[in-house]
Amino acid sequence: MANVISTLKPSVDVMEGDKEIIVSAEPPGMEKKDIDVSVGKVILTIRGEKGAGREEKGRDYYLMERAYGSFIRSIALPAEVAVEEVELQFSKVVLNVRLPKTARAVEYIRKINVKEE
Repeated sequence: MANVISTLKPSVDVMEGDKEIIVSAEPPGMEKKDIDVSVGKVILTIRGEKGAGREEKGRDYYLMERAYGSFIRSIALPAEVAVEEVELQFSKVVLNVRLPKTARAVEYIRKINVKEE
């Protein structure tokens, strides 16, 4: 009987700076080959698929377990990004995506002061 891996949804942190956005995700138990990343000007999509199996044979028994699952996570970005300059880094269990903002997005940043009445 097959088991579904139910905890595949990765935790994600999104940090915005003046010139770039950094997204860190922790796809559980996955390797680089299991992950697919795509980016548009204002959306980042991370997909992952995992399959695992275990087979054991003994004198009087045969055991086969399979676990599988997939996820897709789309994140609306807080500013337009330069798609051509996006960088990915995957180390052990953390996927880091560096998304530089477009010159237009950086130019239009304007701080608004809140006034008290």
